[in-house]
Amino acid sequence: MEDKNKTKSQLISELAELRQSASLSQGFSKYLIAVHRTSQRLQHLHSPESLAQEIIHVLEELLDYEYGAVLLINKSTKELLPFALSDQGRGSTFIDMDKAYISSRGIRVGIGITGGVAQTGKSEHIGDVRQDKRYFSMRDDIRSELCVPLINKKEIIGVINIETIKLNAYSEIDLRVLETVASQIAIAIDNANLYANLEKSHTALSLAYDNTLKGWARALELRDVEIKGHSNRVTDTTLRLARIMGIKGDDLEHVRRGALLHDIGKMGIPDSILLKPGKLTKKEWGIMRQHPVYAYKMLSDIPYLEPALDIPYYHHENWDGSGYPQGLVGEEIPHSARIFSIVDVWDALLSDRPYRKAWSKEKTYTYLIKNKGIHFDPHVVDVFMDMLKKA
Repeated sequence: MEDKNKTKSQLISELAELRQSASLSQGFSKYLIAVHRTSQRLQHLHSPESLAQEIIHVLEELLDYEYGAVLLINKSTKELLPFALSDQGRGSTFIDMDKAYISSRGIRVGIGITGGVAQTGKSEHIGDVRQDKRYFSMRDDIRSELCVPLINKKEIIGVINIETIKLNAYSEIDLRVLETVASQIAIAIDNANLYANLEKSHTALSLAYDNTLKGWARALELRDVEIKGHSNRVTDTTLRLARIMGIKGDDLEHVRRGALLHDIGKMGIPDSILLKPGKLTKKEWGIMRQHPVYAYKMLSDIPYLEPALDIPYYHHENWDGSGYPQGLVGEEIPHSARIFSIVDVWDALLSDRPYRKAWSKEKTYTYLIKNKGIHFDPHVVDVFMDMLKKA
């Protein structure tokens, strides 16, 4: 009888263990799915703002808490600064106040629970913070806390801190899951920083390139004082027209660079021809008409400028095929070159040249309209004229 009671007791105990094991297994499976989803959601986010927001969403879905924060270490001051805070539906004003409060308290590496985790890289699982002298109180009603390090490439970059008003609220599984998610978050933050640095480098490089382009354009204008300001004027007007015609993004940037460098090939034209005060001879015109080819040779080996070549190379092509250097017809001429050619002629005719005085606007209008379908794309002329009337 005693053996039967013992067997029954063992069976009940084993069943209890099985239930607990099954419960743990189900809970862990749920967390594994959540961790997998976290990886997918974080890997493509690059801006700090969007990443911080998504991190909070992830934490709120994984764990029940009243207060959550991702704090990053400032390498210079060793302060823990807020990267992402959970508002739990309380709004952006709450977050801004919390950020200001945390920053003002000067939480540092090695001080308090969060500072200790940031220093040692070891997680903390505290069932009752009121019994822990290290607790750095932000709210009187907090009882339980989880704090795990953010480690990337063996370097501690910050911590994730979760707090709730419930006593002994978190299990070991909660801690392990948070540690796993923290490793993914650390990688995502590092990637975002790398991306931001790459963006800064790209921006700096673009500015350096653009300053070089402007320098080239100015060099040509210093050589030919009659065209001073021409490059900037036609660039601005071309961009206005290009936007109206639906060009945007990178394509618009290529238009800008191409317009700025449209006459760069004239650097290869002798002064005796480029600056001649009278009309050019047939032979001289033959040389002058080579400047688009010179532009192509100068720029085509520069990958950064290759997409901008259409304007320097093709802006002297005519709609009817009578232009140069290729004699292209109609829509064979790149769209950006068709747009620019009208603006270029418009500005040139309104400006003094060594061989003639500036035309009036009325005479220039008449010339453009007369050459619709001959020199210029008829549709682009119409859009350009409409733009001028509305200006």
